[in-house]
Amino acid sequence: MTDGFPADLRAFIERTVRLTRLRKREQRDLELELFSHFREALASGRTPDAAMAAFGDPKLAAASLRAGAIAKRTMLDRVIGKAALVTSVAALLAFVAYASFAAYLLSQEPVRRTDTVAVFQSTLPKSSSPEECAWPIYRSALLQLEFAFNAPSSEAREALNAMPWPGDEQWPKVAEWLQNHDEGIRMLHTARAIPKLGFPVGAPRDALNAQLLGEPSADFSSATEDYSKVLPMLALELPHLAQMRAAARILCCDAIRAVDHDDGARFVTDMQTVLAISKHAQEGRLLICDLVGFGIRSMARTYTTAALEWKPELLNTSQLAELQTAFESVPDELQKFVATSERLMWEDILQALFTDSGNGDGVFLMNKDSERVLINMLAMMEPKQGVSAERGTAQVLAALPRALSAPMAAWSFADRKSTNAFVDRLFVAAENASQLPLPDYLKVRTMDRAFESEVQDAPLRWTLPRLLMPSLSRAMAGYAVDRAQCDSVAVTCAALRFLRDTGRWPATADELVPSYLPSIPIDPWTGSAILLVSDAKGNRVWSVGCDGRDNRGDPLASDGFEWAIGGASAPLPTTFPVRNPYYEQASYQPTNDIDWVWYAPLGSVERWRTTQAPRTQVRSTQ
Repeated sequence: MTDGFPADLRAFIERTVRLTRLRKREQRDLELELFSHFREALASGRTPDAAMAAFGDPKLAAASLRAGAIAKRTMLDRVIGKAALVTSVAALLAFVAYASFAAYLLSQEPVRRTDTVAVFQSTLPKSSSPEECAWPIYRSALLQLEFAFNAPSSEAREALNAMPWPGDEQWPKVAEWLQNHDEGIRMLHTARAIPKLGFPVGAPRDALNAQLLGEPSADFSSATEDYSKVLPMLALELPHLAQMRAAARILCCDAIRAVDHDDGARFVTDMQTVLAISKHAQEGRLLICDLVGFGIRSMARTYTTAALEWKPELLNTSQLAELQTAFESVPDELQKFVATSERLMWEDILQALFTDSGNGDGVFLMNKDSERVLINMLAMMEPKQGVSAERGTAQVLAALPRALSAPMAAWSFADRKSTNAFVDRLFVAAENASQLPLPDYLKVRTMDRAFESEVQDAPLRWTLPRLLMPSLSRAMAGYAVDRAQCDSVAVTCAALRFLRDTGRWPATADELVPSYLPSIPIDPWTGSAILLVSDAKGNRVWSVGCDGRDNRGDPLASDGFEWAIGGASAPLPTTFPVRNPYYEQASYQPTNDIDWVWYAPLGSVERWRTTQAPRTQVRSTQ
């Protein structure tokens, strides 16, 4: 068909047809029409150049021919074509937008406007000399007590960690060790009167601290060793807390040895120092510091109550007053949550994982640091239940190439300002909850429920708070428990002082006011006066406990207090019986009636040999 056609004219026709961008079938039909058109032009005597000039510009002709060909299509065909065109354009624009946003994100670097560690260090008490700090004394005493980092272990040290009671198989080893280290124990007492601890948190470890604590990061895994650059507040090492717990254990064992030897003065001195250690441990007000302080005071409460039950006549009136004063001296501010330091940790997260617009906003920044944070947090949360969706999201984002994952994460996760507001609301709720009394513990639990509900409504949006935010409800209840434990010892001492002065036990709590206590002691679970009795079954002071039932404070029954505050793996009940006036539902029913016995002089420490209540005797509906 094209035989004899001039080459330049054939090329002209092929170019025009190609410029129409029609379908192949339509291009073939158009090509036939154009060859026919130009054959007629040549037959009329026109030259190829004249025929092409008469036809016009190929681009303009192609546009006109394309429009004509499209007009011949069916309506459905034209609609599908339009849709395909719009989709193609939209896809192209989306790709350009995604690629541009990815390029922007990949070009961003974290902006560190706040030196969080420096801010934290500025909140610590200041001292002009080592003599104003208790830490150098604790350090010297612990080194003398053979607690150096590389000190070899011994059977006596292992027995000491078990904290046995007189009569236990390990007790003779502990008693001998305590006798041989009396000078170091006396040195611990000298730190009691110094208000500041002065441990250099975040500062380089000097030779003396390294001798006791080891070199910095010696116990950090390779997965977290870079946190000091990415999340410096989370990377702060607090090895002194373990040493302070060790000092408290030593003193509690020494206190029981003093009871065994009928040395009331030494017992009181030991307990006073344990309580001072608990307050020193809370310096800095990180949540972990508070929890360690609670734990140390809980030890003091246990060993004080046990000693006074074992030998009720051990302490005279003045010694009881001194002991009571020590437990009452815990400052109110140490018994409520302050989120200042925890907020600094979140400021670290925001600075490391988000872009910075300069006005407190930004989007999640997927880079090598955030990938490492997500991977490490996932590894830490592996045993945790109920975070499978968030875990899966984070795993996918961490596994994808960064150019793909960066925009996905930025669009999926809440922005910086929203994330900060979300977390701050939880901190405010926690600060308020920490001041609630024990009967209002269910209100504390509503924090987690509200948090979980909000997260479940938008799981991708709140993935970061879910992965990185600690569960605060049980910790917040610890503040109320700490207050109640201190009250329990104060009431015990007041009741014993009353006994010394009058020769009888108080018939009601009212008799302790105002000579022995400033106000009527309150049962922390009911809000009513604490229960005291002296009858054929003996003398005892008790609270009705978390089940809300008054079972007359039987000291030989299972004391549910340790279970009530969440020891080991015991779940907490979601509701309490109707008998407790603070609750309206009764879905929780324990199989045994349990009171929290504050004090019952039994002449032995048998009920304290097992510090954890038998869980088989209680059940939860949670």
